[in-house]
Amino acid sequence: DNFIYAVSAGFKSYDWKSKQRINVFTLDGTYVGVWTIDIPYEAEDITVIGPYAYITTNEKNKSTLYRTRMPLVTLHAVWKK
Repeated sequence: DNFIYAVSAGFKSYDWKSKQRINVFTLDGTYVGVWTIDIPYEAEDITVIGPYAYITTNEKNKSTLYRTRMPLVTLHAVWKK
């Protein structure tokens, strides 16, 4: 995969649902886009395998693993030497 995926959130008082985002960047740091994830707990980590994103949550005493299909979009990376 030629992209960097970063979990971020915009929320008030731990209102996680529908407020978390996955930001996508090229390897040189150029912003590509974002998508919103609808999970009720704090997203801790993301792993991308094929067409799926696997997201683990931070729930104090446990974690939950969510699987979501990646958005069907065309991403481009232009490499300059």
